[in-house]
Amino acid sequence: MRIAVLLKNRCKPKNCSNECINFCPRVRAGDETIIKGEDGKPIISEELCVGCGICIHKCPY
Repeated sequence: MRIAVLLKNRCKPKNCSNECINFCPRVRAGDETIIKGEDGKPIISEELCVGCGICIHKCPY
């Protein structure tokens, strides 16, 4: 199974609108597939991610 991989060095949570979280179909269905970490960067659950890639394509970075 494939999962989305976040490149933490490219993530700029202060400069975005959390597109990765807002467009994730699992999050929209009510799951906590992507949550914000203490540093503001998203954390993707390996157990819940279905590998659709929408979060990666919506991310501006």
